[in-house]
Amino acid sequence: MFGCCIVQCLPVIDHMPAEWSCHCAVCSAVRAEDGRPEVGRLNTEALKRHFLLCRHAEFERADQDFDADVSNLSEVGQWVVDNETDLLPESHGLRLLVWADALTP
Repeated sequence: MFGCCIVQCLPVIDHMPAEWSCHCAVCSAVRAEDGRPEVGRLNTEALKRHFLLCRHAEFERADQDFDADVSNLSEVGQWVVDNETDLLPESHGLRLLVWADALTP
């Protein structure tokens, strides 16, 4: 399942700004010169580890600075709206903006 998902997500990952790339230990081990991880090189076990590390980091960020995390969600949502593609349609960005708005007190 993870391998199939990553193949579908790879064009989206390659389209996003490199500074938004994942910095977990798993992705750092396969980072290309442009700063993006070459996720196609990860096996199923590495993808599972990546998923767990990233979810843990998300929980930590939300616990430490919830407002900054929501602001980041808004920034990504707006970027998707402004840079829509067939793989990353405007509707995905709008959904992120709705989520960020719902989380804002």
